[in-house]
Amino acid sequence: MRTHTRSLAVLATVAFGASALAGCSAAAPQTVDEACTVVADGMQELESEFAGLSDDLQSGDMSAVSTALTAMQDKLAELKPKVTNEEVSAVITDMHGALEDFNGAVDGSENLLELAGDEDFQAAGETMASSGQAYSELCN
Repeated sequence: MRTHTRSLAVLATVAFGASALAGCSAAAPQTVDEACTVVADGMQELESEFAGLSDDLQSGDMSAVSTALTAMQDKLAELKPKVTNEEVSAVITDMHGALEDFNGAVDGSENLLELAGDEDFQAAGETMASSGQAYSELCN
């Protein structure tokens, strides 16, 4: 009986110690501001793609538009694991999915007018707009 009691005491001590250590070693949750900074810093690297995107859309250079969208998509995919705040992560996930859908439509088209009636393109655009709005509300 004594051995059983000692074993339970040892197990309880080990369990308590392990949970205490886990609590000490766990990183503090990422704040919204910290997550927004991670995203902003990462997206700043894409400034040249953002700058040329409007011109590419107006000129109808869909290949350049697709290249810029792919760069944005790749950057968001790279940033997603670094954004551990649940609110900002959800917005980044939505934005990434919308970019993927948007780029899929753009990639196969020859001009922007061709996409005007495409429901998938419009839905992706709406999701991009709403996730961009959500990001702005969280991060600005």
